[in-house]
Amino acid sequence: MQDLWEECFDPKLNVAPQAFSSQFCSRCTQPACSRSLTSRSRWMGRILTQEDRLLDNPKFADTKDPKFRELAGMDFKNMLRQALAIEISSRANDWTIPTEDQIAREAAKVVEATRPPLVIPDPPAPTPEPSKVEQFIVAGSNRASYTVSKDGDKWDCTCPAYKFSRETPQTCKHITDVQGLTKPAPADPPAPTTPLPARFMQVQAPAVQPRANVPMPPGGLMVDGTPGAPQVRSPVQTPAQPAPVANPWALPASAQPPARGTVVPVGAKVTMGKK
Repeated sequence: MQDLWEECFDPKLNVAPQAFSSQFCSRCTQPACSRSLTSRSRWMGRILTQEDRLLDNPKFADTKDPKFRELAGMDFKNMLRQALAIEISSRANDWTIPTEDQIAREAAKVVEATRPPLVIPDPPAPTPEPSKVEQFIVAGSNRASYTVSKDGDKWDCTCPAYKFSRETPQTCKHITDVQGLTKPAPADPPAPTTPLPARFMQVQAPAVQPRANVPMPPGGLMVDGTPGAPQVRSPVQTPAQPAPVANPWALPASAQPPARGTVVPVGAKVTMGKK
């Protein structure tokens, strides 16, 4: 705790320090000053020492201390069971003795109600990627060099013309030169979709018929261009046909029966075999 005496007491007031302290410090309510009345109260003393008493050096009660004998002999679990049984019977409004299952279910409800809710933190926001700053060194007048910076769509230059520029956004000739160099080449224009006028129509050339081969003499041509000796082709010989093979199981011509008609009229009788 601080001592704020130097901020409050002024020697020019021609007041003795003891008189000032008895008149002002004894009534001061500044909790941050060790001389004030509030800092010497029991409440402020407990507030200033609660971190040490409760967290750093807590004091635990001795269970064997005689003054805690009655408290140590209490059966808190049975007391909770009796309270739950009375609560269940009063809700039923018939004062029947509840079962152990009913008491267990009611105890689970109490535990669930006293349990702190599960808080799922929100996922961290994605960190934006740092912008890529491009810099260009541009030669200026009087043998001076200036740095042109490009951060996204924002341009900056270290020359005085940019600093005192009244344009919105600010610019200078160095930025204009760099923009002209870094400007992408224009894309090819798209092909026209509307038909051209008749005077611009392209005339289709007639198709050229392929020329036939140059006739070649039967004997061919020599290197000097004279016709070669005619080639004599031998006549194609047809192979002789083999003689038909006689059937050894066929009847001789003298033993074969005479030929009969093979057409049977409708309604005729046909006899198979001999009687």
